[in-house]
Amino acid sequence: MKFVVSLSLAAVSVWMALRLVRPGANARSLVWTLAVPGGVLAVGVAAELLVTPAQGWMPGLIGHNAVYCLSLVTLMGAPVLAAALFALKRGAPEHPAWAGAAGGALAGGLGAALYALHCTDDSPLFVLTWYGLAIGFMTVAGALIGRRTLSW
Repeated sequence: MKFVVSLSLAAVSVWMALRLVRPGANARSLVWTLAVPGGVLAVGVAAELLVTPAQGWMPGLIGHNAVYCLSLVTLMGAPVLAAALFALKRGAPEHPAWAGAAGGALAGGLGAALYALHCTDDSPLFVLTWYGLAIGFMTVAGALIGRRTLSW
């Protein structure tokens, strides 16, 4: 589940970024593609909530490695974000913040996939919360940095 969500997010983000570096791209129409990884995660969370008794939800949500997840996904994604922004700079995005956000989501997705190789917490609730926060941080960082560095 962790790999399907993170790698599908990375794939969708690459596609979005490649579309957004071309002038005339409609950024809002591309957001629907995030339904692929979001839908996979939603199905996993729903299945866990249906199968797991309510007293098992919090242990699955908190897990054992939340702090490591937040820090290592960010650290592993940072070089990917730098490379993505460098590559996106060669294009001509009309919406630099959106293009940077796509690069940040790519970096977060790949950082999460790398971290997932070592993470023992497999609960979809954990993935939703902690991976989601780390990927969200990378996406926001990409948008903020991209707004400044990708404008032409």
